[in-house]
Amino acid sequence: MAQQVMHRGKRSWWNGDVTTLCGLLIPDDRAASVWFPSLSGNKRCPTCESVHRSGQRR
Repeated sequence: MAQQVMHRGKRSWWNGDVTTLCGLLIPDDRAASVWFPSLSGNKRCPTCESVHRSGQRR
């Protein structure tokens, strides 16, 4: 079974799409929020994590 990957990003107020820190655009109908990411067991996106740690935004 494939493991889901968690991305960090911002949700658009206009259309609900999520733009991730690694540059992906996730449509509103495919985006899901996780309340406790550390407990979810999903793999984190390494690019999003490195951008988050460095304080840069795309």
